[in-house]
Amino acid sequence: MKRTIIFAAAAMAMGLALSTVSCIGEDWLDDPVPVTGVALSQTSMSLAVGGTGSLTAAVSPSDATNRGVTWTNSSPSAATISSTVGATITVTARAAGTTTVTARSAADGAKTATCVVTVTGGGSGGVYVAGKSGGSATLWTNGAPQQLGSGQAAQVVVSGNDVYVAGNEGEGNSARAVLWTNGTRQALSDKRSMANCVAVSGSNVYVAGVEVSSQGYPNAVLWTNGSRQPLGNAIFSLPMSICVSGSDVYVAGYDADNSGVYAVLWRNGSREKLSSSSSTAEANGVFVSGGTVYVTGWDDYRPVLWTNGSRRPFDDGNSFGYTNSVFVSGGDVYVVGNTADGNARNKATLWKNGNKQQLTSGSPYSNATSVFVAGGDVYVAGAEGSGAEDSTWAGVTVGLDITNPRAVLWKNGVRQQLSSGNSEASSVFVK
Repeated sequence: MKRTIIFAAAAMAMGLALSTVSCIGEDWLDDPVPVTGVALSQTSMSLAVGGTGSLTAAVSPSDATNRGVTWTNSSPSAATISSTVGATITVTARAAGTTTVTARSAADGAKTATCVVTVTGGGSGGVYVAGKSGGSATLWTNGAPQQLGSGQAAQVVVSGNDVYVAGNEGEGNSARAVLWTNGTRQALSDKRSMANCVAVSGSNVYVAGVEVSSQGYPNAVLWTNGSRQPLGNAIFSLPMSICVSGSDVYVAGYDADNSGVYAVLWRNGSREKLSSSSSTAEANGVFVSGGTVYVTGWDDYRPVLWTNGSRRPFDDGNSFGYTNSVFVSGGDVYVVGNTADGNARNKATLWKNGNKQQLTSGSPYSNATSVFVAGGDVYVAGAEGSGAEDSTWAGVTVGLDITNPRAVLWKNGVRQQLSSGNSEASSVFVK
């Protein structure tokens, strides 16, 4: 709107007359145009887990002075939004459930519009990978990342429409064991702690991990529906894998007493030594099939498999390396870990019924941490990087660290990189 301002000046000796001045285009003098409403391109949206959709906000009237909007999301565990500002955002489905996405006028907070997003699929048709990316516990669903919080996600399990992730928030002395259920966090301990594995049977959720004692040693703990149970009184003890079969709860790991470091299996809390005192050993994976208990790990730095307690080395005992995970499907036994190649580089390795396949070649170092078989396809999670070194936690070796790692998923030997930044994949689950 243009205003005409009349300036009156007293007659001066020079005889100036009254003059009229028109101020053209002076926007700072315009009356603001208020917002009367906000509308969205969709008021409801249905997405499958891993899917995406677009939402665009339109502010009325079109010549409103401030047409900016802000966005909020009621349930980030079901779906996430790409931004909190801007006219258009992307919605990414994370887990089965419902969330309401709201666009709000930046000029008038009372003017809003909403879209109800329904996420379907949950625990069906998805490839779930848990790990770490850029310092955050991360869950990849069909390749789409979801940040769960600071720390690391150690294992993912899907039961029905619920996605369970065990891990820890924070690092070092501030690390705390947590369980995320459909993205919602549950603290398991107020001590320095870490949750390494999770299993679900019926309505019961089992999480195994460690708490650090006042002497600074990690001690094995089993949480059943959040209730804590110590697993032993060794100098130190670490559970690495859990499996439930019928009414029996199996936890594989390792512990130490005054005579050595042993691979052990806890069955309903009762401890069984798998290795002798003449060597250092770890048990890292357990799987029960047809009444047979399979435990994999390493003994004297050589990959081994224990079947109902009977020890069998891989590669005739000639390979150096670790094994981390075991899965049985259709009578076939799949084990993953790493072995050294001819240049002493650690390479992600898959054994099927004892037959060895290195998953990487060339210069990268790599480690395979988890294996899952579904529909005849073999999925392996792990990492590739520029080097390798022993991984320690609370002063105890807990496996292999890849330096400058990139999270990787192999499907039937074909590599898929999950992240371009510093990242690791610890667990894979397919449903």
